[in-house]
Amino acid sequence: MIEADCGGAVAGIDANTPACALIDLELGDEDGALVAARLRKESPTLPIAFFSAGASNERLERARAIGPVFKKPSQLDQAVAWLVAHAR
Repeated sequence: MIEADCGGAVAGIDANTPACALIDLELGDEDGALVAARLRKESPTLPIAFFSAGASNERLERARAIGPVFKKPSQLDQAVAWLVAHAR
């Protein structure tokens, strides 16, 4: 498992290393959907999902074009199931 606490920290991660990515849409320094787009550019088949506690409709639409969005904290079980299903 690779953990990053902000969008900037993801820049140093090789997108081909993780089996999947679960990204918070409300990162402190960046939009999670933009981080995901960069990861997808490097690894087009990387499964990506998102967590959101209340992102704007525009941000949710961008994220849903990339992968599923789980509402936090109420959909934690679904997010964990998604991670397990996509882990190598």
